[in-house]
Amino acid sequence: MRKYQVVLYGLILLAVFVVAVWAAFQDFVEVSLDQTKIENIGILFVTLILVAAVIERAVEVYINNRYEPKEQENAKQANRLAQKLTLYESALEVENSRIIAPGADDSINAAHDAEVTKLRKTIDTIRTDLLAARDIAFENGMPITAMKTAEAAAAATLLGLIAASAGIRVLGQFLPTDANGAITGALAETDMQLQWFRIADVMLTALLLAGGADGIHNLVKGVLGKKKELAEL
Repeated sequence: MRKYQVVLYGLILLAVFVVAVWAAFQDFVEVSLDQTKIENIGILFVTLILVAAVIERAVEVYINNRYEPKEQENAKQANRLAQKLTLYESALEVENSRIIAPGADDSINAAHDAEVTKLRKTIDTIRTDLLAARDIAFENGMPITAMKTAEAAAAATLLGLIAASAGIRVLGQFLPTDANGAITGALAETDMQLQWFRIADVMLTALLLAGGADGIHNLVKGVLGKKKELAEL
């Protein structure tokens, strides 16, 4: 597994180097985000938080509908034993609360003691079976949890990519534009770089949205938390 990770990281670094060299030889210009202001950042990220929250909810509904029947089936035996344990514990409580009149026949006391002993043994057995059933449910549930996590991440990324492709993006919002909203400046004069910029913007936004509303909220707090420091520069 570690060898695979080393190879994967090596390939990623190689790809980064190749793209960097290629971009350098294309005479790509530095991107100027002239409209990057604190107030604009706040408005933009509120929109992103809203979209990310909608994506989170959509993914949650999808994952729950897809995997809840499997989880219920997996936990069925443990839940059945838990209900059975509750019933027997209630029966034991009732039996212990019975008031036997003084001077009652010894057979009544013996029957009461026997019933209490029987209930306690049954409860002990059910508890043992319940622990075993929960262990089995946990082991069987691990692959389900792994599939849920992987599928939720994939679904969130896909929905984030769709949203970003539709125009909900981060960096493009801060490019200099004219009165008609068309991009101006040096970047507008380099068609290939502009397309690469848009590809990067879509990918970054998609991953940002897939990370969820909390992640974006923390990012906003970090940016706005620097506002005072930036104002003092």
